[in-house]
Amino acid sequence: MRGELWQVIIMKQVLNEFCADHKLSLKDRPAIEAAEHLMKFVGEGEVEPDSLRSRLDGVMVDRPFGNRLPVAAGANAISRDAARMNTLNS
Repeated sequence: MRGELWQVIIMKQVLNEFCADHKLSLKDRPAIEAAEHLMKFVGEGEVEPDSLRSRLDGVMVDRPFGNRLPVAAGANAISRDAARMNTLNS
């Protein structure tokens, strides 16, 4: 039981970091899918946090949030696009 608790703690840590990086709530469907993948990886014997995160990033990369720009970068891109449109319309 002690080893299983340690594995749960590692999975929770990796999941929390993943969700924070992608601005996800633990209730969001992609977070639930990520948790399912983590359980699978741990069941296969993977317990290193860095390896778990790397594998998780690999399987989740095609998700819509996987390539999303950080909020600040996205806002800057929108501002640039708006400025370009104003220039073209002038």
